Amino acid sequence: MYDVTPTDKQAKAMELIREGVPPTIAMREAGYSDKTAEAPGQNLLRSTGGKTIIEQYKEAYTKVGITPGYMAEKTKEWLEAEKITLQRDGNDVVTPDYETQQKAAE
Repeated sequence: MYDVTPTDKQAKAMELIREGVPPTIAMREAGYSDKTAEAPGQNLLRSTGGKTIIEQYKEAYTKVGITPGYMAEKTKEWLEAEKITLQRDGNDVVTPDYETQQKAAE
């Protein structure tokens, strides 16, 4: 683990990224200059403060059982999702649940 306290800008940008905001936009919204925000990998994600935040996220997720293996299994489950539809004749029909599959792919 990195022994560095992330700056407020780093913390805000990383939180926005975690919420799905693209890194360049997240950095701008966190207060970084346009020039700095154009290289989020170098100026945030690979910075010591950014790495500290990533490690904190990893530890928090792992602590509650959300591991890479768990995420892979869940993603596979969502991508192969099926639904059961009761037909008029009383029989169940299993078909792909495309809505769930599409959301998983997003």
